[in-house]
Parts: sequence; structure tokens; C-alpha cells
Amino acid sequence: KKMWTLRRMKMLHLDPLLIVDVYIKEVRSVLELAVPAWHSGLTMKQSADIERVQRVALHIILCDTNTGKSEFNYDMSLALLDLEPLSIRREKLCLTFAKKTVNSRHSDMFQKKSHVYDTRQVTHAYMEHFSNTQICYKSTLNYLTRMLNEDACK
Repeated sequence: KKMWTLRRMKMLHLDPLLIVDVYIKEVRSVLELAVPAWHSGLTMKQSADIERVQRVALHIILCDTNTGKSEFNYDMSLALLDLEPLSIRREKLCLTFAKKTVNSRHSDMFQKKSHVYDTRQVTHAYMEHFSNTQICYKSTLNYLTRMLNEDACK
């Protein structure tokens, strides 16, 4: 239904920036709902399926109404409309969520290391939970902890 709205707006010859605004508010907001909870468990196929939605939306926005073809590829479309790939946006949203959680009343979700020694090795500020399995390693809490530790090293 949402993509039909974009197509209809295109057929009515509305400004592409207005159509992009509708895409961001109506379609992308649904694609990014609760990203920190499920992003770490996505497979490559699922990530590609999500990215395909944005690819189709950009094609609708930038295609010629007569021929139905676009002269821009996906990367050019992203640059032209000042958007970024959804995979990068998901990572940024996860990092932002983790940082806000550390500074909130739920900061006990991430365990700080009690002894951080000044050594030549990179030491992380937050302790990642031990994981025996790949499923546990990809869990949300471990993923967000790794993101916080990587961000602290930068």
C-alpha cells in the first residue's frame, strides 16, 4: 500500500523531494521499527530484502513516468536524494540506542569492567557476556556491547 502511494504521487507529477519525504515517514519508519532488537540477528538475505524496498522506492521516485526507466543506479540515487543505505542506518541507530541506554536509568544493562588497566592492548570499557554459541554471540545485548566498545576505541 505504501509503495502504491509513492507510485501514485509520481503519476501526479509531485516534487520528488516531497515523495522522498513521504517515503521516509511512511515506509522507512516501518522498516526501521525496533531496529536495535533485531538487527544483530539478520541474515544477509534478510538484509538484502530490506534494502530492496529502498531500492524500489528510489526507482519509483527517480524513474521517467513515460518509460518507467531510471537513468540513475542505486548509489547515484542515494547520493542525489541525500540518503544512505539502510544497513548503515541500522548500525547508526543501534549505536545511538546503546549510547542513550548507557546514559539512562537503564545503564545497568551494560556491565562496566571493574579494572581497566593501562596496557598496550586495547581494553574495552564494557564487558561482553560469554557466549558458547553463535546465536548467543549475535544476541542484541552482546552486539550492542561490541558496538559500544568499538566506538570507545575510536
